[in-house]
Amino acid sequence: MGRASGTFDRRTLLLGAVPVVLTAAALGTWLAAVAGRLPHPVASHWSGSGAADGYMGVGAMAWTAVGATLGTGLLCAVCFSLGSLGSGVRRGGVAGTVLLTVWIASMMVAGLAPQLDKATAQGTVMDWGLVGAGVGIAVVPAVLLALLVPSRSPETCDAGIPRGALVDAVGARRGDTVVCSIRAGVVMYCVVGGVMLVALGLLARLSPWWLLGVAALTALVLCLLSARVAASADGLSVRVSGRLRLVHMPVASYGSAKAMPVVEPMQYGGWGYRAGTWGTAFVVRRGPGLVLSLAGGREFAVNTDTVDTAQHMAALLNGYKQLQPGASGGSGASGGSGRAGTNA
Repeated sequence: MGRASGTFDRRTLLLGAVPVVLTAAALGTWLAAVAGRLPHPVASHWSGSGAADGYMGVGAMAWTAVGATLGTGLLCAVCFSLGSLGSGVRRGGVAGTVLLTVWIASMMVAGLAPQLDKATAQGTVMDWGLVGAGVGIAVVPAVLLALLVPSRSPETCDAGIPRGALVDAVGARRGDTVVCSIRAGVVMYCVVGGVMLVALGLLARLSPWWLLGVAALTALVLCLLSARVAASADGLSVRVSGRLRLVHMPVASYGSAKAMPVVEPMQYGGWGYRAGTWGTAFVVRRGPGLVLSLAGGREFAVNTDTVDTAQHMAALLNGYKQLQPGASGGSGASGGSGRAGTNA
């Protein structure tokens, strides 16, 4: 079992980053080997039909190709190695990182290979067969690497519940669950939609082949503006798109839970999923929320639909915490014994 170190899961980071570095190194080695066989200038941009319509120097093209491959891949590897992400999300992230990196590198090779030993780059067309072959070959290692991603091993915290915290020991013994749905406001959807539409329009003028990636990114961002939050015997979980578990905080991973009447997005770095030295958060709007204390003084914050739901979840999660072996009992059950969980 892999173990998260601070904010990131080390094994997931390595599984995503190492293939990226190797792919970028292989691309750079190939470019250095064929640089003398390429025309000057070399085709560096292709239209929707695959015909060359933009040119630059060989050296600039080589640096751009390696930089785009390495930078995009490492960014994805880092984002998907956050320790608080569910194992399913991290596995999908590793596979997606490998495939995206190979796709970018294959696009570069497929655009430059037809120009080898040509006097001019005019009229050259991208070799789509190379793109398909490269991505197809990468599918198997991408899946195998994803299977190596470990389930999250939570850092253990002090089992004591702060004095005065709500504790629903009765609901915890019954195995109750509290569930709520959270969603960003209409204004946020309009802002995100507007920005993405502008980006799509600009990229459509540059290259139609980037539209698919931006459309996928748009769908991902919109998915992160709503979620289902559940407090249960398994801990706290946040799911997006119905069933995809974005965050899972087992009972062993937090010290205590507290309800907050107002959670400010900027208090945790903005809207959506955020991570920093202070911990992690999933905040989609200004409003009531739940905060879990984690190891090392860090926190995890998430919105709830109402203050009452936040209080109910905090009480239930604290109750589950007290039922753990070795937990200190009787620490301030004020207001908790009379709260009943909602079975789901």
